[in-house]
This record gives sequence, structure tokens and C-alpha cells, in this order.
Amino acid sequence: MNQILDFMIIGAQKSGTTTLFDFLSKHPDICVPDTKETRFFTKDEFYKKGENYLKHLLKNKSKISIGGCAYAHQLFFTEFAERVYKQNNKIKLICILRNPIDRAYSAYWFAKRNIWENSSTFEEALEKENLRIKGNYLEFAELTYLNHGHYYQQLQEYLKIFDKEQFFILLTEDLKNEPKKTYSSLLEFLGVNSKEELLNFNDESNQSGWPRFPFLQRVLVSVDSWYKRSFRKVTTAEFRYFVRKNFLKPVIRFNVQPFKYPPMREDTRSRLREYFRDHNRRLSDLIGRDLSHWQ
Repeated sequence: MNQILDFMIIGAQKSGTTTLFDFLSKHPDICVPDTKETRFFTKDEFYKKGENYLKHLLKNKSKISIGGCAYAHQLFFTEFAERVYKQNNKIKLICILRNPIDRAYSAYWFAKRNIWENSSTFEEALEKENLRIKGNYLEFAELTYLNHGHYYQQLQEYLKIFDKEQFFILLTEDLKNEPKKTYSSLLEFLGVNSKEELLNFNDESNQSGWPRFPFLQRVLVSVDSWYKRSFRKVTTAEFRYFVRKNFLKPVIRFNVQPFKYPPMREDTRSRLREYFRDHNRRLSDLIGRDLSHWQ
């Protein structure tokens, strides 16, 4: 397979991948797909299409630009790291990590917004973790709030295949506290122009919300439903991307109204601090960052 991708944002979910993707999409020397989530490596249906699928996604890539994509679950799906390596063994991997407690709570409300989560409370959802990790794609990918925060184990699996120098690892708070410095460092890592005038920041990407019409939301954001599988069988990838960009995304934006979810229960936060303590300690040693503020 030819080296089509120069970089990939691999996660983590609900940590700021959409913000990073939006940042990079505005750079004149960077080519990314029209829509963010690229499930090419984790979905056999797409992977079997080979390099032509990726070429379509990056159809606007020029000789002077670099091409990349993003999938917020790529870091979590460690079993597919080898496929990324086969596409380009020198690919640059961008990883943004968020306090796993806040990430888990944000993911819960994201799942509630999309009508995926039927638990009435976050605490009830956490009790189902061991069953969901063995469940269907939706349960495993979207409703395993604790396992998604096992960053150390996930990075270790990738480091069995890729060199550490191929990673740009940052924290969500880096974008919030020092956005220009962080973005400039990222562009330098990618090897493209990092002039300050190119920066166009928007930290409101993928904000939380609540559906105006829950049934419509369920239809729009369903994961591998029978009608979506049927639609893929009778349409081309080009047509699906056109529909997604020009119809699906605008309707989803309309259907989601602003919503601020309630704070986490303090006893739950305290319990999760203890749960993630060792995970965070090992991650801190691995990436060379002080993560004590997460505790």
C-alpha cells in the first residue's frame, strides 16, 4: 500500500481531537478529509477497499501539501495499530490526552446526547463496564468510559510498533492554556509553516448539547444500523461523503441545542481518582509530563 497518509490524529475521544482537526484543516499546506472521523483502519468494510479509499478522502492533496486524517478511537483500538504501520511506517501520530475522569464523564453525556446510553446515571453506566467491554461495537467503542482512559496501556501497544519520535503527545489543557505555542509546536512536528498569522483558533468545536428531537438524533448518529449498512451497499464513498458533509452534519448541528451537564458527584470523582491513580502515574513516567493535577 502506498504512503498516502503523512499523519493521523489517533485520539483520545472527548479530549480535543475535533479542535485539533479543525486547527489543521485551516492550514494551506495540510490536506484532510471533509469530515473528521476516518474509520478506514478499524472497519474491514472500508479497509478492504484499499488505498483508493484513502486517495478519495485526500483527493485535494497537492505535491506540496501533507495529508492526514483523524479517528478519535484509533488509540483505543490498539489491535489495528499494525494496519496504520502498513500504510506508512514513518507516519506521524498525534495524541491528545485529557484527565480520564473528566473524559469519562464527558463521554457519558455525549452518549446520552446521541441516545446511545440508556443508563439513568453515570454511576449506573460505570457498573456495566465489564459487560460492555465484551459487547457489540457500539457498547465497546462508545460506552466503556473507564477503559478509554487506560492511556498508558494503549500507548504501550502502539510503541511496540512505532518509534516514540513518531508521536506528538499533548494534553487537553495545553490547548486551553497555551493554544498558540501548542499549535506552533505541532506544525513544527509536522514539518509545515508555523507562522502565527496562520492560526485561527476555535475552542468551541464539538461542544456538549442535547437533541431537540431525540428520535431524529437516534437515526442520524446510529452506529452500524441496518439502514446505514444498506445505504453503503448501494452508494459510492464519494456520494456518502457528499451527503454527510452537505446534509447530515448541518441537520445534526440544528438538532443539537446548548446544554450544560451537571457536575459529577464528588464521591464518584473520589472513587475514580483512586481507580486511575496508578494508570496516571505510569503514563506520567512514559510521556515525561507531570500529571499530578489530574489527581
